[in-house]
Amino acid sequence: MTVHPITVTVPADLYDYLEARATQRSVEDMLVQTARTAVPAPIEADLPEDIRRELEAIAHLSDAALWSIALNIATTDKIALADALLAQLREETDALMRLKGRGHTLPALDSLPVPVV
Repeated sequence: MTVHPITVTVPADLYDYLEARATQRSVEDMLVQTARTAVPAPIEADLPEDIRRELEAIAHLSDAALWSIALNIATTDKIALADALLAQLREETDALMRLKGRGHTLPALDSLPVPVV
């Protein structure tokens, strides 16, 4: 990975605060991590256009709007359903990987049957 050294001037109180909390990593690492968190990650170019547009729109929402969405979405029932679906997906994936490990060729994704919902 290419790095670009820069010089950042920070107030003494901020530096002291960061240095006091930098027990296992440097102040520089803490600042880099903070910058990564503050700036949205680039959206993958190979995603379908409708998903890309939705992700781009979400990136511009306020914290209050994001909290509202997260709190309305994350109900106990939905979390339990997500856990059950993930467990089922893990089981199915494990079965496929066992077959692959035994020398079988797995089908292409586009040739798998589409379940009727």
